Amino acid sequence: MTHYDMAVVGGGIAGLSAALVARQIGLSAIVVDPLLGGGQLVNIDRIDNYPGLGAAKGFEVGPQLAGEVMESGAAFDITTVTGISRGADAFTLSLDSGGTVVARAVVIAVGSQVRFAGLPGEEEYRGRGVSYCAVCDGPFFAGKVVVVAGGGDSAADEAVHLATLAGQVVLIHPGAEMHAMALGRERVDATAKVRRIAGSRATAILGGTEGVTGVRIREESGVERDLPADGVFLYTGLQPNTAFLRGVVAMDDNGHLAVNHALETDVPGIFAAGDIRQGSARLLIAAAGDGASAAVRAAEWLRRGRPGV
Repeated sequence: MTHYDMAVVGGGIAGLSAALVARQIGLSAIVVDPLLGGGQLVNIDRIDNYPGLGAAKGFEVGPQLAGEVMESGAAFDITTVTGISRGADAFTLSLDSGGTVVARAVVIAVGSQVRFAGLPGEEEYRGRGVSYCAVCDGPFFAGKVVVVAGGGDSAADEAVHLATLAGQVVLIHPGAEMHAMALGRERVDATAKVRRIAGSRATAILGGTEGVTGVRIREESGVERDLPADGVFLYTGLQPNTAFLRGVVAMDDNGHLAVNHALETDVPGIFAAGDIRQGSARLLIAAAGDGASAAVRAAEWLRRGRPGV
């Protein structure tokens, strides 16, 4: 069995940054993730919150970063971590593949996944007009009418991207204004194909034998009406992929890991990086910084004589 100085759980920008910095410091490292290529990066059509990248596409940046980490000498295991146990000298990671990984320190950077809205018809029409990824599924709706539900950054970005493909994009969101960053709001308002319906929420997905046919919305006044649509893209928030850590490290009710100033959890030797930790800025550049900082802090922890294998 191979032992590592550091195991990084998650292959997004936070995890890959942690592994790269660990290798630069001189630690042996392994990245465990079911997919290669940068995690959620591959679903981003345009990166705006990372200085120096311009309007780079996530599906190009992600694989490039993964390649740099591979070249650094980090190992990769393309599987999922199902549990972590602490021994006297190291941590043992149980893998979905049936194997294990042993490491002296662990950086958790598993990122988040789309939170299902729980709407009537959502599950029934998932994959038949209901989607959560414009980059993945947008081409299927070329020239058609789609509804985007949500008022955050993801909804704004995806609506603008869909406008390059669909015939019309209807963006519905609660409140008078979107809560996305100003840049996203400005792009939405400047995109002719995007029509906003403020002060409204989706209440049901409508459809038939061929798939989605529309969305039922409720306005703040309580009035409900149906919008015809060929597809619906739901962006109602993200939830951390941390369920496998319940009972292992402290987390809040939403699954965000509690960390100290050094990004260390309540279990010495387990660090957290990216949007799964409490207090994260939830920006790509912040996630990369988290990963780098977690690697540095883990290296310091190991140098102080904490468990050696």
